[in-house]
Amino acid sequence: MEGVSSLPRRRRVAVVGAGIVGLCAAVDLAEVGCAVSVVESEHPIAGASGASFAWIGASLRDVIERPAYFELKQMATEAYRRLTAKLGPDSGVRRTGAILWTEDEAEADLLEVEIAAARTAGVEADLIQPGSDLERIEPSLSLPPSAEAVAWLPDDGYVLTSELGRRLLGRLKGLGGLTFFGERADRIESRSAGPRLVLSSGRKIDSDAVVIAAGTQSQVLAETAGARIRLESAASAPSKVIGLVAISGPSCSALSKVVVGTDLMFRPDGGGRILCHSYDADSALASAAERFGAAAIAESVISRSQILLTDGVDLSLGTYRVGERPLPVDGVAIVGWCPGADGVYAAVTHSGVCLAPVLGEIIAKEVGQLRTCPVPSAFRPDRFE
Repeated sequence: MEGVSSLPRRRRVAVVGAGIVGLCAAVDLAEVGCAVSVVESEHPIAGASGASFAWIGASLRDVIERPAYFELKQMATEAYRRLTAKLGPDSGVRRTGAILWTEDEAEADLLEVEIAAARTAGVEADLIQPGSDLERIEPSLSLPPSAEAVAWLPDDGYVLTSELGRRLLGRLKGLGGLTFFGERADRIESRSAGPRLVLSSGRKIDSDAVVIAAGTQSQVLAETAGARIRLESAASAPSKVIGLVAISGPSCSALSKVVVGTDLMFRPDGGGRILCHSYDADSALASAAERFGAAAIAESVISRSQILLTDGVDLSLGTYRVGERPLPVDGVAIVGWCPGADGVYAAVTHSGVCLAPVLGEIIAKEVGQLRTCPVPSAFRPDRFE
């Protein structure tokens, strides 16, 4: 018909998982013009994102042991700046800086080497004095005399995941994204016209691509499409997969920075609350017998954190959360198209909150625009073939 043109159909993408990774991917896909549907079996931020310590920044340990991972985290730090500029100051992203410290002499020596390597890579990091320097940076923290080394990373920070999740969800809906909460993605069917996502309700979502960002359920869902990714399980590696964060009730603490020790770490969580995590507590919780004592374990983590706060702050347990980390068996993020499953893309990593904004940008390019990003082969799903 004269005067009528045929507009190209928008690329349809189904994202499975409404954690921070899935929501960042969904928003970025919608922003490049895709018709996006998000499927979540529970509610947004219900999985690992909701039980995360949510520390963001370039991990010093990775600068030597896993330089490609360190570089990806640096990219994520910059991606968080872009995300914050896009969402505004109430995005839930807090760029406060982080204090790292250790009582172990060998770890102190390693920390000095890591800081030197990080500075060479362009990351701002310094060793500071436990006394005057520390008091100036974080007067609410009182480290023991046994502290061998203290480091200051001013570009690090943390995320209030519920706040960020709400902002991302609002932006997605403003861009026309669809959401299906309380419906589990049961399987992915391969079709010549593109993958079909079948939900527990019987609903079928036809798409040009499916992005799997479903945390610990990602491996099972990928297998329904004939794809192979490998994650640690709570049954085979409970101390690696199961994690607990303890959150204090409101207090008078003026703590403003992320504080990370060899085992214990804590940070502000809004309203005078302190969010705490301990790897030793995770190991204790991993014992089947200890699962019933999670509250007592959380209490002990709060008590250990209180000892390191000044001004006689009295912390009490407000609540705690237990989650399962989506941890690839080799400890490295999974990002890319899945071999043997046309139109299926995986984005699965334990460092989900840390890496989410850069993963979203990569997914928007690779899935939404069919462009290939220079992602190291160590992160691609074909390593499991």
